[in-house]
Amino acid sequence: MEIYSTPLARLGLSPRTLNALARGHITRVSQVRVLSDEELLSIRNFNEKCIVELDQKLGEMNLKREQ
Repeated sequence: MEIYSTPLARLGLSPRTLNALARGHITRVSQVRVLSDEELLSIRNFNEKCIVELDQKLGEMNLKREQ
């Protein structure tokens, strides 16, 4: 589905969350959907608040992570 190829930058994430994901070489919705909380938290500067924000933004697109 085309929505999965959407760049994360289009989700309206905070700079902290977006930069942390970019640091982990995660730039597309399809990449972040398959990551667990543990995998996300292993990325430097990515914390619980970032997970809540990410899940909220994905929810606005009627998507969720496949935890």
